[in-house]
Amino acid sequence: MVWVWEQFEWPHFRWSPARMSRAEEEFRMGAGIILGAISHLNVESRNLLTTPSSSPATARRDLADMVDKGALTRTGERRHTPPR
Repeated sequence: MVWVWEQFEWPHFRWSPARMSRAEEEFRMGAGIILGAISHLNVESRNLLTTPSSSPATARRDLADMVDKGALTRTGERRHTPPR
């Protein structure tokens, strides 16, 4: 992953309003799904989601724990497959 300030065109970006609109809509839909799913979690599972300032290793371990407990479902086998 490249940080925004590491990109060649920083800070003078160009973008397509149509592509941005689609991406924003996908983001809003995903955020709504996440908020809806969180509302159905028990307190222990919610607390796992609110670990402040965790390292990537801790976040991976916590996500794996949530999958093991049934709070999330893994949707694939690849490294970057997001849990649901």
